[in-house]
Amino acid sequence: MNRIIASKEHLDQEWIELLLVAREIGLSIEEIRDFLQKKSA
Repeated sequence: MNRIIASKEHLDQEWIELLLVAREIGLSIEEIRDFLQKKSA
Protein backbone atom coordinates (compact mmCIF):
# COMPACT_ATOMS: atom_id res chain seq x y z
CA MET A 1 0.00 0.00 0.00
CA ASN A 2 1.35 3.43 -0.93
CA ARG A 3 1.50 6.00 1.80
CA ILE A 4 1.94 9.72 1.40
CA ILE A 5 4.04 11.34 4.07
CA ALA A 6 3.38 15.03 4.62
CA SER A 7 4.40 17.44 7.29
CA LYS A 8 1.74 19.33 9.22
CA GLU A 9 2.70 22.54 7.45
CA HIS A 10 1.59 21.10 4.11
CA LEU A 11 -1.80 19.76 5.18
CA ASP A 12 -4.87 21.85 4.41
CA GLN A 13 -6.95 22.22 7.58
CA GLU A 14 -10.24 21.92 5.65
CA TRP A 15 -9.14 18.58 4.18
CA ILE A 16 -8.18 17.33 7.63
CA GLU A 17 -11.59 18.31 9.02
CA LEU A 18 -13.38 16.72 6.06
CA LEU A 19 -11.51 13.43 6.52
CA LEU A 20 -12.16 13.42 10.26
CA VAL A 21 -15.89 13.93 9.71
CA ALA A 22 -15.91 11.13 7.13
CA ARG A 23 -14.29 8.83 9.69
CA GLU A 24 -16.75 9.93 12.40
CA ILE A 25 -19.74 8.95 10.24
CA GLY A 26 -18.24 5.53 9.72
CA LEU A 27 -16.46 5.68 6.37
CA SER A 28 -13.36 3.54 6.17
CA ILE A 29 -10.06 4.85 4.87
CA GLU A 30 -10.52 2.63 1.82
CA GLU A 31 -13.99 4.09 1.13
CA ILE A 32 -12.61 7.61 1.36
CA ARG A 33 -9.70 6.72 -0.92
CA ASP A 34 -12.00 5.06 -3.48
CA PHE A 35 -14.30 8.09 -3.51
CA LEU A 36 -11.42 10.52 -4.06
CA GLN A 37 -9.90 8.37 -6.80
CA LYS A 38 -13.22 8.14 -8.66
CA LYS A 39 -13.76 11.90 -8.44
CA SER A 40 -10.27 12.66 -9.75
CA ALA A 41 -10.53 10.31 -12.74
